[in-house]
Amino acid sequence: MVPQTAIFSRNARALTDEQWGTTLSCFDTGLDMNSTRKTLARKFPQRNFHYKTVKNAVDAIQSMQ
Repeated sequence: MVPQTAIFSRNARALTDEQWGTTLSCFDTGLDMNSTRKTLARKFPQRNFHYKTVKNAVDAIQSMQ
């Protein structure tokens, strides 16, 4: 499920539920931003994950905690 705080972020909202799940699991395991981006890029090769997109997603996750 997409965090409610991400609704206001156009870049973060662009992530699908499956991509959010991957981002959450990377965050839970303590991966840094670049490692999270690389994980997303490996799992979803059809999409280019910009740094700002992943940063907005992680910021939204952190604001929920």
